[in-house]
Formats: sequence, structure tokens, C-alpha cells
Amino acid sequence: MMNLWRRRAAVRGSLSLLTVLVLSAGCEQAASDPATLAEQSILGPAGQGGDPAAGAVWQEALEAWPRDGNLSVLYGEPKIQGQMDAWMMGQVPPAAVPDIGVPVMEKVRAFNDRLIDLDGGWGAMPDPSAIRGMAVRGIRKTLWSDARLAVAEGDEDRLVEVLVVMATLPRVSHAYDATANGVLVTLGLVDGFSWAMGDATRPGFDIELDAAQCERLRKAASWVEVEDAFGAAAPEDARRASILDQYETKTRPKVRELLAALCG
Repeated sequence: MMNLWRRRAAVRGSLSLLTVLVLSAGCEQAASDPATLAEQSILGPAGQGGDPAAGAVWQEALEAWPRDGNLSVLYGEPKIQGQMDAWMMGQVPPAAVPDIGVPVMEKVRAFNDRLIDLDGGWGAMPDPSAIRGMAVRGIRKTLWSDARLAVAEGDEDRLVEVLVVMATLPRVSHAYDATANGVLVTLGLVDGFSWAMGDATRPGFDIELDAAQCERLRKAASWVEVEDAFGAAAPEDARRASILDQYETKTRPKVRELLAALCG
């Protein structure tokens, strides 16, 4: 009888161990699935902290963007869009805005002013589910158009104000979505910041920032000096690792180079 009890206990123990092994294998497989990894949120230092009141202002702006900040909507008609799209081409130097686009840029600047008033303030948005992803992606162009116009006008004060907002935007974006897909969007916003600084450092434009302006700009872009600012990739997360490697090897050095060119 005792032998029978021992045999049954041994069988139960073996089955329990087998169950643990099967469940562990299943968990490892799920964690390695690319779709699952893309949805994992790994928040880096760039998206941590901030001010809730400033986050509420960003929320308000991004909720309003589809109607008040989307250039495609503000253009209103194909004739205006054609001329403004040509004016916005990054391959050509900034220039005076076409007459037909002046009312558009007045609306753009009115939209951007609420973010400029934050003076580099930011925070996690209180209700991110109310924000459309296209707003986070699209506001880059809204801000960039303002920066290009400031360069063309030689308006260094306006340029710095917009650049501070553009430097702050990656923090807001990273706090909004820290998945691999979100990091890809965030790094696109970093690229937008680089485009604007690239316009400001083009030959032929007499843009010279003073020490106070450079201090504001470097403070807003301080994430560029933080290690793993947008999180780190787990060994099995090849996609996130590739995205972050692109940032470390190309995007981050470019931002540093342009900051140095503006504020050497």
C-alpha cells in the first residue's frame, strides 16, 4: 500500500513539473512574438516626470490639432495646398511665405502659441485615449512650418520659441506611447526637430542665438544627453533594438551636431 502511495506521489510530482515546464515554454514563446513585443511599453527617462498641468495643455492642443492645426485642413483648397507644399519642401531653403499662405500661417502660429506659452513645460497627458495617433505625428509639420517661417524672417526669438516646443515634443510622445511602434513615432519627431535646426543653420541665414536662448534650447533637448532616454530593448526584442540603434548611431549624433552648430 505504501509503495502504491509513493508511486502516485511521484506521478503527481512529475505531472506538476511537466505543467510548469509547458507553461514556462508558452510564456517564453509569447514574449518573443514580434507583435507582442511591439505592444510592450518600456518607458525611458525622457518620458518620465513632467508637470500634470502642462500635460493637460498638451492634451488640449493635440485634441484640437485635427481641426485647428492640421495643415491639410487649414489649406482649405488645392491651390493653396500646392503652393504651401512647395514652400515646405525641406530640399529648398526657407523663404517668405507665399501671399496665398499668409492666412494659413497666422492660424498655425495661433495654434502653436498655446504650446509656446508653456516655455518648455510638458507632462503625461491625463487622457491619452482621447488623442489620435495622427495628431502626435502630424503636429511635427505644423511646428516645422512655423520654424521655417521664423528662419526666413530672421526672427530668432520666434525660432527659439518653436524649437523649444519641438525639443519638448519627443518627451510628450514617449510618455504617450512607449511601445516599439511609439518609439518609432517619437524618433520621427526628433527628426523634425533636426529639420528645423538644419534650416536655421543653412548657409545664407544670419541666425545667431545668444547664451540665454541656447540655454533654453539645450534644457529643452536635455534628453539627448541621457543614456537610454527612450528605453532599452530586451535581448529578444530585435525590432525595438533596431529602432534604438538607429537613434544611437544616426539620430542622436545629428541632434548633437546641430545643437553645436546653433550654440557652439
